[in-house]
Amino acid sequence: MKIAFHFKCGHFTIRYDEYFYSHLFSKYLNTGACNLDTDIRTGDLLVHSLRKNYTASELLRELVIPNPNSWRAIEPENVPLLYNEAVFVICFETISKEQALILDKIFDSDENYLGGFEIIENSELHNYLYQEVLGKRMRVTNRNLIWYVGFDHQEYEDDTDDMIRFLREMPFQAVSVEELYE
Repeated sequence: MKIAFHFKCGHFTIRYDEYFYSHLFSKYLNTGACNLDTDIRTGDLLVHSLRKNYTASELLRELVIPNPNSWRAIEPENVPLLYNEAVFVICFETISKEQALILDKIFDSDENYLGGFEIIENSELHNYLYQEVLGKRMRVTNRNLIWYVGFDHQEYEDDTDDMIRFLREMPFQAVSVEELYE
């Protein structure tokens, strides 16, 4: 399954990606359930670019419930926030339902967590928001992490170096960098 987890981020004055990565990896890697083998896409949920094509209710219905049998862990009161708030997304390309439940439980303790749901491959909206817009940032295999850099690496080299230093402080066995051009 491909699962996206959503977080409020508009109120942060620091790099909120580091905040969420820290929350995720420090807690998940310490659960002993470190059997992930997945690429992870991250970025902001850019629903504002779709507002001319959808009403709020149409967009949210198609976003959260494109398939009634898909996995969902989002409270009804949080659904409108996906449209009205600045939202950061961590999307796992391939995880099991059991792993999704563990991550949902970990994230649920964070006041910024809005919820998660399965990404439906044949949904145009999901493909746009979670495949085309989000950047593939990393790959996690058990306790190892690969941080992806791309064509803009030289332009953002200081940010990349800072992120690598930050990730090496997490309880990974190894953190490496790999070039990826999507």
